[in-house]
Amino acid sequence: MSLPILLFYGFSFIGIVHSIIFSFLAIKNKRPADLIITLFLFIQSLIILEYVFFWTGIENPYHYLCSISLTTQFLFGPLLLMYVDYVFYENKKAGNYFIHFIPAAVVFVLMLPYYFSTADLK
Repeated sequence: MSLPILLFYGFSFIGIVHSIIFSFLAIKNKRPADLIITLFLFIQSLIILEYVFFWTGIENPYHYLCSISLTTQFLFGPLLLMYVDYVFYENKKAGNYFIHFIPAAVVFVLMLPYYFSTADLK
């Protein structure tokens, strides 16, 4: 296995472990901004892991991760917006963020038949 692939495996592993540790800290501190950035880090780590599986050609055993980045990439913008609002405008009530998640929900609903298909069809 080449060095870049090993580095990406490492980055993905470190991101997933950090997001798990940060989630415990976010629950303890009860700050929504911490939980949002933890979710952002976890999603980014899953996307890196999906790319590494694609590059190495071992995505067949992990067929449930195939094309997860198609829906999760639509979550980056709304999550960053929420994070910035919670960090810089702490006293402000959380806005109606659900409208920003509509594109991700639409893509997820459109991808449901693909996600529930068997590994042979993927």
